[in-house]
Amino acid sequence: MTPAPQAARATCVEPVDLPAWYPLEVPGHGPGIALDLDGAPVWFVSRDVELAPGPEAAACLVAYPCLATGRPLRFSGQQPGEAFLANVRGATGLMAGWWGLAPLDTMVAPGCPPPPAAPARARGTALFFSGGLDSYYSLFHFPGIDTLVFITGYDARLANRAAADRMIAEFRVLAADRGQRLVTVSTNLRDHPLLGAQRWVRYCGVPQMVVAHLLAREASTFVVSSSHHGSHRVPWGSHPDLDWRWGNDRVAIEHFGLECWRGDKLVALADQPIVHATLRVCYPVPAEGRNCGHCEKCVRTRLHYHVGLPGVRCETLPDEPPLATALDAMPLVEEPKLTEAYRWALDHASADDEVTRALARLVARSDGHRHP
Repeated sequence: MTPAPQAARATCVEPVDLPAWYPLEVPGHGPGIALDLDGAPVWFVSRDVELAPGPEAAACLVAYPCLATGRPLRFSGQQPGEAFLANVRGATGLMAGWWGLAPLDTMVAPGCPPPPAAPARARGTALFFSGGLDSYYSLFHFPGIDTLVFITGYDARLANRAAADRMIAEFRVLAADRGQRLVTVSTNLRDHPLLGAQRWVRYCGVPQMVVAHLLAREASTFVVSSSHHGSHRVPWGSHPDLDWRWGNDRVAIEHFGLECWRGDKLVALADQPIVHATLRVCYPVPAEGRNCGHCEKCVRTRLHYHVGLPGVRCETLPDEPPLATALDAMPLVEEPKLTEAYRWALDHASADDEVTRALARLVARSDGHRHP
């Protein structure tokens, strides 16, 4: 799905026909389905449930690459319902406006059979769960969740099998203790030559939307945890104005947690020992099941503990390097959405200690970078 020449985009561009799903088994991961895109398969498999292939899941997968390359998306085999097509146009129209792209053109090939009658909606509510702060907040505060969905090949990459296996074992215990079930899905999407090359900040919500439709027989509502506070709605691949548009009459997408900054979410989870024992924010140290402690996300999480829950220790976050040292080692924070999180911490810091002073220096460096 290479980009169309600029001159051709204004006239006639060859459409992309929606690929068809086919069954396969991936050694070491289990049975599932795949479709071929740009000459390479992208697959989704599960040892827990049978996945439900359909044009909605395929359209979620292909729509953004078509949008990014200026190629129309054509339905020539299976056709989704008109409500879903309208939602896809709305989702890609929103993304096009954010990133200066031409709106996606969708078409139905002549002779394409009409969509079949929609099966009955499944009952139940599923939460996309990663073991991070946002998904833990949703787990304890969104009512009625009965299924946790963990995607291997999303945050925990396929190559980091030890980390994924450890997380799955922990999440099965967590779900069982709460009377819920865990459904695991594995995908090679981020390793696919076309899909893995997409800008992840624009595409990061898509794998969850694909999996939601593939699990339409398991639940009807799928909860996506917000990464940002509602006052800071930056264009992003998962967004409260975007996620729901990937749904249809069988699958509803709920974007949850906008009312809280991430630091406030941690405070709201203060009395949940399981969070402090298993919290996952990065994946480079699979053998110990811990976080690295010095990447940006680890430093930010350690800072939230320091400011919001002084005296509470997260067992999966190392104490070295010292937090002030880790803050000083960060040259700057380039993304404005992340700077707001550090501002939250600075506003809530209760002591003029070495951590607060290092934090103030980081915010000043980041502001100076954007406003020389």
